[in-house]
Amino acid sequence: MHNLHLARIKAKSHDEACASVLSYMEDWGDENNWRSIGGAICEDGTSEPYDDYSRWGVDKDVQEQIKNLNNTCFRELQGKEYTEGIYSDRLKSLLKDKTFQEMLDYDDWMDFYTAKQFFNFLLKTAEARKKCKDSYDIFTSVDFFAHNYGDFGLTDMGDNGYNEDELKECKTYIVLIDMHT
Repeated sequence: MHNLHLARIKAKSHDEACASVLSYMEDWGDENNWRSIGGAICEDGTSEPYDDYSRWGVDKDVQEQIKNLNNTCFRELQGKEYTEGIYSDRLKSLLKDKTFQEMLDYDDWMDFYTAKQFFNFLLKTAEARKKCKDSYDIFTSVDFFAHNYGDFGLTDMGDNGYNEDELKECKTYIVLIDMHT
């Protein structure tokens, strides 16, 4: 399965941002879990592609892509898949008025899997949901599902090892990672 994960990093160029993200992730994955980099979007509104084989590349309309990524992050943090539809129904059937013994004897493992995914979502998005109640900004908002590259989220990779003086020459980039897990 392919999914998009975003990495935020300080760098001096689009190419350096992409190469640095690849370097940070070089020990992640195997022949079944691999990645490619679609490109980088800079805080100054520019973008450059990196890998032509990535499913998630940079768009020509950078401002629209930034807006769409912000909206996607904000929607993901709302947890709608757990509050509406089948996942919500599964959670309700598992948690509604059941004793601990009844839960231990419960047969539907998919309900437990859904509950696991829900609590994982709660843990990995708690700070972002608390701080981003009205909107999300990929360049400044707190990350979520950080270093969980197999999930949609944003990992803040920080200052890329630059010291305070060197950071004056750097900009913030969002690198689009196509994860195959």
